[in-house]
Amino acid sequence: MSDSFIHGTMLFSQGRLDLAEDQFRRALAEEPDFALGHAYLAICLLERDQNAEALREADEAIKLEPQVPFIHYARGLAQLAADRPRDAEISAREAILLDPENASWYSLLARAEFVRRRWPQSLEAAEQGLRFDPEHSVCLNVRSMALTQLGRKREAAETLGSALENDPEDPFTHANQGWVYLHQGDQAKALEHFREALRLEPGNEWARAGIIESLKARHWLYRQMLAFFLWLGRQSAWAQWGVILGLVFGRRILAEVAKSHPEIAPFLMPLQIGLIGFFLLTWIADPLFNFLLQCNRFGRLVLTRHERLEANVIGLTFFTAFFAMIVALATGLEIAYIIMMFCALMIPSLKVAFMRDIGPMRRLTIAYAAGVFLLGLPLIGAVLIGPPFTTMLSKETILSLWDYFVLAAVIATWFPAILLARQLGR
Repeated sequence: MSDSFIHGTMLFSQGRLDLAEDQFRRALAEEPDFALGHAYLAICLLERDQNAEALREADEAIKLEPQVPFIHYARGLAQLAADRPRDAEISAREAILLDPENASWYSLLARAEFVRRRWPQSLEAAEQGLRFDPEHSVCLNVRSMALTQLGRKREAAETLGSALENDPEDPFTHANQGWVYLHQGDQAKALEHFREALRLEPGNEWARAGIIESLKARHWLYRQMLAFFLWLGRQSAWAQWGVILGLVFGRRILAEVAKSHPEIAPFLMPLQIGLIGFFLLTWIADPLFNFLLQCNRFGRLVLTRHERLEANVIGLTFFTAFFAMIVALATGLEIAYIIMMFCALMIPSLKVAFMRDIGPMRRLTIAYAAGVFLLGLPLIGAVLIGPPFTTMLSKETILSLWDYFVLAAVIATWFPAILLARQLGR
C-alpha cells in the first residue's frame, strides 16, 4: 500500500476529495492493479459529476477484487449516479452479503430503493442500517425521505430532529428538513432550512430546488399545484400513470356523456373546462411561475440558466397566447385566433423539449418540438405574410400541415406517460 494511497484516504476522510483524487491517481500510477485505489478514485470522480469515468473506475475495481464490500459500495454509488438504481441495488446487496453489519451498505440500498419509488423497501433498508449505526447521517436522511413519501410526516420530522442534534451543520439534513416543512405547507420554515443548507454547502442542488419551490409557493395558485405535485410524487409510478391517463381521458368521457345526455350538458361543461385548465396547469405551472420568479431578486439568483431559458420561452409563449385570446375576443380577427391556437398548442412540445434527466431521449424531444413548430409555421406565415408560403404550398397543403401540427401537439402530452413507463422498466 503506497504512501500516496494512505495520504489520499486521510484527505478523503476529511472531505477534501479534490486533493484526495490526485493522491489516488498517483497511487494507481505506481500500482495500476490496486483495486481500492480505483474504488476511491471512482467516488472522488462522482463528486465532480464525472459519472461515466467513475463507473469505469468502479468496474475496473470489481474485476480486480470482487470480494471487497467497499468496492461494491463504490460501484453502487456510480451506478446510482448513472441512473441505474436497479444495478445499484444489486451492488448494495452484494456488499451486504459480504459484510452484513455495515450501515453504509444499507444506506446505498435505501437510496436505490428510494429512487425506484419503493418507499417501504427504502424505509426498511434505512432502518436496518440504523440498527448498526443509530447516528448514520445518510440512513437517517433517507429514512425521513421515505417516511415523508409514505405520509408519515411527524415521524419524518422526528428523525430529522435527531439527525440535526447529531450534526447541526449537515447541509443535506437541513435540506431534507426544508422539504418536510414544504410537504406540511409551511413555506417560511422550509425556506429557513433551505437557506441554511445553501450557507453550509452553496452547491447543494436539493436545497436550491427547495428554495425555488418555497418562493413560488407564496402564490396561492402555485401552492395548490405544489400540493398536488407533492401528493403525486408520493404515489407509485403506476398510480402516477393512472392519474395522467385519468386527466387525458376524463374530459373525453365527460364530453361523450354530455353529448348523449344534453339535459345535463350545462352542468358538465364547468367540469370539462376545469379538467382542461388543470391539465394545462400541470404543464405550465412550473416554468410559468419560474418566469414570474425572475421578478424576485433572490429568485433570479437561484434559478439555473436552463430554468431561466425554459421559463422565458414557455412564459412568453403562454402570455402571447393569452394576449392573442384577448385580441381575438375583442376584435374577432382570424389571425389572433390562429396565433392563440399556435402558441397554446406549442406549450406541451416546448415543455418536453426542456425536460431534464431523460438521457438519450433529450435530443429526440428537442427534435420533436422543432418538427411540431415547422408543421404549424406555414399557416401562420400564410396569414401574416402571404408569399412565399402561399406560392410554395397550396391552401390544401397548408391546412393539412396544420392538422398534423394539432395532432403532433396532442401526442406531445403523452411524453410524461412514456417517461413513466420507462421509469417502471428501470
